[in-house]
Amino acid sequence: MSNEIARKQKVTQETEAQIDHARKVYQPVARCATLAYTVVSDLSVLDPMYKWSVQWFTALFETAIDESDKAHKLQTRLQNLSTYLLKLVFKR
Repeated sequence: MSNEIARKQKVTQETEAQIDHARKVYQPVARCATLAYTVVSDLSVLDPMYKWSVQWFTALFETAIDESDKAHKLQTRLQNLSTYLLKLVFKR
C-alpha cells in the first residue's frame, strides 16, 4: 500500500512539473493576449459601442489556437499564435 502511494505521489509530482513548465513556456502568449484584451476593453472609454465580453475574447483566442499555423519549433508556434491572435482581434 505505501509503495503504491509513493508511486502515485511521484507521478503527481512529475505531472505538476510538466504543467509548470508548459505554463512558463506559454507566458509570452498570455502576456500578448492580456495586452490585446486590455486595449480592446479600454476602447469602450472612447465609445460604448466598443464594449467586448470576455467570452468574445475567449472565443477569438480559441480560434487563434485552432487556426494559427502549427510549427515543430515551439518558439515559432508561440510567435504564430500571438501574431494570429492580434490579427483576429484588430481585424474585427
